[in-house]
Amino acid sequence: MVRDWWIGDAWSIKDSILQALPTLLPLIAGVSIPDAEVDDCFVGKNAKDGQLTLKEAYNSIAKPRPCVNLRSFPWDIDTPPAHSMIVWRFIHNKLPTDENLRIKGFSFPSLCSLCNTCSESSPHLFFECSFVRKIWNWFAGTLKDNRLIYNLEDCRKIMEQPWCPRAKVVVQASIACIFHQIWTTRNKNRFEDKTASWKTRVGLVNAHAKIVGDNSRRGSNSAMTNFVFHKKFGVQIHPKKPVVAKEVLWSPPLAGWLKCNIDEVVSGNHKLAACGVLCRDHQANHIFSLCDFIGSEAPEVAELMAVILAIEEAKRRNITNLWLETDCIFVVNAFKNRSMVSWKLRSRWLVCWDYSIRINFMVTHI
Repeated sequence: MVRDWWIGDAWSIKDSILQALPTLLPLIAGVSIPDAEVDDCFVGKNAKDGQLTLKEAYNSIAKPRPCVNLRSFPWDIDTPPAHSMIVWRFIHNKLPTDENLRIKGFSFPSLCSLCNTCSESSPHLFFECSFVRKIWNWFAGTLKDNRLIYNLEDCRKIMEQPWCPRAKVVVQASIACIFHQIWTTRNKNRFEDKTASWKTRVGLVNAHAKIVGDNSRRGSNSAMTNFVFHKKFGVQIHPKKPVVAKEVLWSPPLAGWLKCNIDEVVSGNHKLAACGVLCRDHQANHIFSLCDFIGSEAPEVAELMAVILAIEEAKRRNITNLWLETDCIFVVNAFKNRSMVSWKLRSRWLVCWDYSIRINFMVTHI
């Protein structure tokens, strides 16, 4: 048992074990063990709560699937689900094209229903066919983008340009609508013997983009590029809502108490997080302040790390009257339910929780 090797506040490992495993002590030197009685258990390394489920076991041995970094695309509140589903099925190669049907054992001659020159596959149907090339070239010309669109990666680069929120919605909805129009045209041509020109499909995409842009609640800005783009699709421009400043007054603690205000910040596409702690007394005198870079983590994890840093520093200074104030309700609930904390932080969290119940302590939400 782990508790057999933890005596007081330090590790006590037999010399024979240290000689056999010389790298053991450096690995566990920074691990704290809570004083509370907690049973040892195995944890799933990639599981948030540490529970090794069948899904986690499968994901650990399964081959990783190719993933296109499109963030929330194609699922968006302003994009019709019918359009999003076509893009999602294309990303996962689940559309019943001739190529995919052959893989499943069907044998038949294959011919693209739009250009009638090549066999049908997903990349050809949506990006390489001469019919769809005209649609994509029109779309790139509308955006005044010099790059040609030949795959989903090109679509991603277009969506990552510095659009205002409303313009980005129109771009994303247009791309999804183009996928939907291509698939609809293919099916009508093949199963209903109905043909349509690419200009007709462009008109439908343009009309759909205008409807999405006009009904979206997301704001715009004063950039000329976004103004010109909105006018290309005939989208009404809604000015950005003014920022409302919320005044928060700092309430001093009682005499003899210390108050720690904690906060976190998450920035960038990779969710880089950091946290900070500011501790003051009842006269607003600075007692101590801390900060730490967390790395790629969720905001809740960064907020929990700020709490851990504050309580560990309070324990080191032998502070017995402590008030924590946070704007994260997750932290407040974590003191009521310890299982909410990720297993990676649970050991340090239990040490801090054990100290908090032995002193005069309270945590509040702003």
